[in-house]
Amino acid sequence: MNVICMYWTIAMSHESDQDRSRHAAGTFIDCTKWLADTSPDLGIGSVVRSSSLTLFDAMIAIEVFADRMDSGLVTLPDLRTPPHDDAFLMKLAHFSPEQVSSTLVLLFRAFSTYVSGAGTLSNTIFTSVFVRNAPAVPRQDQLGPEVLRIFVFCLIRCSFYFVNLFSCLGLYEEEDFSLEQASLDLLGGLDDDTLLDKLGTLIRRLPDAEQADGIAGAVPLLLFVKNLLILLTRLGSSPHSKLDEAVDCLRQAISTFTVPQSHPTIVHVADCHTDDQSTWDLGFNPRALRHLTIHCPPRNAPWMSLAEALGLWDRISKQSVAVAQLQNGPPLSPVGLLSVIEHATAWEQAPRSFLHLALFTQSGLVNGRPFQHLMEEWLLEVTGAPFAGEPRTIDSLVVSCVRASVQGNVMYRSANVVRSLESEVRGQLAHLCNLLYRAAEPVIRNAFRAFVHNPARTRRLLFKVCQQLASLESSADSIDSEIAILLNLPDLPGFLATGSDI
Repeated sequence: MNVICMYWTIAMSHESDQDRSRHAAGTFIDCTKWLADTSPDLGIGSVVRSSSLTLFDAMIAIEVFADRMDSGLVTLPDLRTPPHDDAFLMKLAHFSPEQVSSTLVLLFRAFSTYVSGAGTLSNTIFTSVFVRNAPAVPRQDQLGPEVLRIFVFCLIRCSFYFVNLFSCLGLYEEEDFSLEQASLDLLGGLDDDTLLDKLGTLIRRLPDAEQADGIAGAVPLLLFVKNLLILLTRLGSSPHSKLDEAVDCLRQAISTFTVPQSHPTIVHVADCHTDDQSTWDLGFNPRALRHLTIHCPPRNAPWMSLAEALGLWDRISKQSVAVAQLQNGPPLSPVGLLSVIEHATAWEQAPRSFLHLALFTQSGLVNGRPFQHLMEEWLLEVTGAPFAGEPRTIDSLVVSCVRASVQGNVMYRSANVVRSLESEVRGQLAHLCNLLYRAAEPVIRNAFRAFVHNPARTRRLLFKVCQQLASLESSADSIDSEIAILLNLPDLPGFLATGSDI
């Protein structure tokens, strides 16, 4: 297998005046096609040299070889392709209330696309909603600018929480936009309590304001982002006080949302005097990443439709109900835990879901209590007998439970007792474990959906997933056999061996 070795030199001192002016003007050289065409002809030890191609440019160009990388060099014609030619800047002082509502919907769709896993943080809200100087947005008598300003702040704050949650699962890509950049003051020193207070004040003012007629449709979205922020703050606190209340409020806000009929006014960048900061305050710009991080516009990424976004949050709110049940109140009964898992596996899987965070992470529940401990308590409650040894996996918990149930009954050889045990195992234990087993494959699938734009990580994760599924399949066959032996029922149908493919 031939090894292609390419070497780029940093030759800024030899760069022509024309090259310098081109870089300074913000234009880009599409070296991707050139490198792709040149590299097949290179032999071992071959060198690619160019006075206008820096090492930094070359590293970005290599990333573009993977079609779904979230950054890369693109040509100027690519940047002008619809719909992303409709980059516009918002003159907040001239925004009508209807346009404010429509703009909030646009923000909501961009944010939902990121949460769904369909796009990275850098390629959704932070490249589509460019906050040039949000803390300096003028506070005017009109409510529209203040509504947009606070809504953007809340989305940024929610993004902080989601980044932390995703990083715990290994779903946060290193290539994503960094929220920790020292040069960016995205929130202007606003904390959660201040944002929530400002949101509450706006929501109370809107129904009575003269300018609020067209912004009435924005109230559910303001309630949505308020309750989502409350949910995220409570999810990250200990104890998780009133988590179920926050979930109920979030679901209510989603259910009352109506679609505004108007759309934001498009103002082309070329028509704006960007040197005058008073001309515009916020902007929707798919090329804003060059202003925020590096001079490298991202690839286009489609946004979720409004219906898809609402469906996503409906599923997440349902899964948040399951988390609230697991984390609050007294210990779950067998019926309660079974109900939670049964409902969870019946829902359409949502990538990066709260249920995934709560049930299927090796680190355990969000509040630090491993799911295995809940299983152990539930199984102990079902059998009423101690476990033989300390189980380490759910599989061994299942076997220990069945063994304790059978051996703890002195009349286990009676046909009636066997039928009773079979009914109990079928109705409770086996059904629960079967649900867990069936849920494993789609959950693992969704776990690496966020990695598809990074082929190297996808291959590593896919290999790991295949190993896990193979181990789970083997354990299921073994458990089926042991259950049949313990119950003295050689023809007992398989409880767990449902099969899997990937």
